[in-house]
Amino acid sequence: FATHEQARRRVFSFLEGWYNIRRLHSSIGYCSPLEFENLHAPHQPTSHRGLPTAGQRHGREKRPAARPWTTRCSTPNGG
Repeated sequence: FATHEQARRRVFSFLEGWYNIRRLHSSIGYCSPLEFENLHAPHQPTSHRGLPTAGQRHGREKRPAARPWTTRCSTPNGG
């Protein structure tokens, strides 16, 4: 990298844009945040332009409590 700032931005982009959303989190039943959102997010209708429809609640819904450790999104050996 030419500068420290370029390196910092690249590391931040990797961690927040790829790694943290794909790694397994124990607090959400050993699922990745992407898997968890797909499993638990209600269908959100949108208008034809991709904007929320009238009457739709804005902001994030409260997430359900983490599932017990005995239920996992993946097999014990990560497969």
